[in-house]
Amino acid sequence: MKKTYRDIAAELSLHVKTIYRVLNNAPNVRPVTRRRVIAALSRNGFFDGARIGRERIVIEQPELEWSGRIAERLIRQLDQRIFELIPLSPESARQEFLRAVEEASTVVLLSDPPAEWITRIRDANPEAVLINLFGNHGGDITLGEDHYLGGKLAARHLRRVGIHSVCMLSYDHRSGHRNRGDAFMDEFLRDHPDGACRRCFIRNSSHDVSEALQPLPEAFFATCGQLGDRLHQLLTERGVRVPDEVSLLVYDGPDEAYLKSFPPVDAIEFSIPQVIDLAEYYITKRPLLLHHGPFATRVAPYLVTRGSVKEKTKVKAKQETV
Repeated sequence: MKKTYRDIAAELSLHVKTIYRVLNNAPNVRPVTRRRVIAALSRNGFFDGARIGRERIVIEQPELEWSGRIAERLIRQLDQRIFELIPLSPESARQEFLRAVEEASTVVLLSDPPAEWITRIRDANPEAVLINLFGNHGGDITLGEDHYLGGKLAARHLRRVGIHSVCMLSYDHRSGHRNRGDAFMDEFLRDHPDGACRRCFIRNSSHDVSEALQPLPEAFFATCGQLGDRLHQLLTERGVRVPDEVSLLVYDGPDEAYLKSFPPVDAIEFSIPQVIDLAEYYITKRPLLLHHGPFATRVAPYLVTRGSVKEKTKVKAKQETV
């Protein structure tokens, strides 16, 4: 009879939660403990020991520049290992992508794909392990940032400095952006009946964002760096000063390497290298999924302040003192 995770934990005199922390590549596990757990799991068949030779890994390389750069970084980290790496863009060659999936052991997605596309990949090769980076559903292993926590952190930051009205810009076709926006609105308006939150959905990268300026709120929150950059350029063109006349907060913007001239703005960021390391871990170790089914690993976002959000509460206090 095959051992369970509880059996492995008992054998190593550990709590079963430690086994799951190792499987999820959690940082709060001592290196010596991690090595003991991985060795025990390998001895008992929890890792796929038959993965020898040039295993084929299909990596989605989206046309969106930000996701494409992350794919390139992941490929560089995997390039030192014995893999046959197949980077392909399904936007321009879906049939070629599916043909490559048929002979792959692992498929890595970076575009937050819809359920219909995941189903087609599953149909092409039910045996392939599907790793979904930056997606919210689908796949054997889902990685990425915690969109809900990020949205809440953004709302708390603006409320903490006394912001009462905000306009939020978000792409309407990206589920992660919608989740960030939903969490932001819930947190911003919770217990604050005086708050006003207007939401502007942007259809695509060429959509005019000028509608967001009417009327001008106290602050803007953009659910991605690209939208934040476009908004900042528009405000500059209109002579609206940040943060003197309006505050600006973005999600994960400054770490987006393609935004060469991105201004120093407050941002909700997460560690992209950590996500890439997690992806490498699951590709190279790939715990067998028969024992626990699909699971998700989320990287916690954090707030970085750079002076683009005006502290209205302090300004008001100074005026009253004068």
